[in-house]
Amino acid sequence: MAKTKELSEDLCIVPIATIQSIIKKYKKFHTVENVGKRGLKPKISPRLAQKVCREALNKTNPLLTKRHREDRLAFPRRDRDKDPSFWSCPMGCFICLHPLWGYFSATGPGNLVKLNGIMRKEQHMKILEENIKQSAENIQLGRHWTYQQDNDPTLTTKAVKKYFEDNKVDVLEWPSQSPDLNRIENMWKVLKTKVHAQKPSNLKDLVTYGKEE
Repeated sequence: MAKTKELSEDLCIVPIATIQSIIKKYKKFHTVENVGKRGLKPKISPRLAQKVCREALNKTNPLLTKRHREDRLAFPRRDRDKDPSFWSCPMGCFICLHPLWGYFSATGPGNLVKLNGIMRKEQHMKILEENIKQSAENIQLGRHWTYQQDNDPTLTTKAVKKYFEDNKVDVLEWPSQSPDLNRIENMWKVLKTKVHAQKPSNLKDLVTYGKEE
């Protein structure tokens, strides 16, 4: 079931007029089945019609859960007393353009790594082991720095958390669904726009343009 007002991808092919007709019928008769023998045969299956109703009428599910709100309030309270210079120290990671993975900070870019297929936890662990410390050294973050990532399940597995603990990597906690400006998302957008403007025709060009930018 969709959690927003947007319809899922498979419903985008259904004409708006058909969707409106289904919703009107459901509100009036509490069913999406044909209520009479007259008229044309339905253009979509009853199952898809039910899905239209569920998604179009589901306007009450909030995007933010109670936990999201609590985490968002705890976030500024936890870090409000930190010196402003702290925010120039974190090193962020991002998947800038599939299949590329990169690191960056206020002092410059770190390593840019080519992914092999879909990112899995094993590949993520290998990227961390081979690149995170080297990137921190290359961009001269010093001994004390903080690592920032998003809340993707692949990035927050028990193995990843254990790696951070064993290697004493301080991870910046970032609340899900936060309205705050996230520099990881900003960097991803800027880099994607610049690289796509150069119209790479193959993977080699994509990697080259990504490193240049």
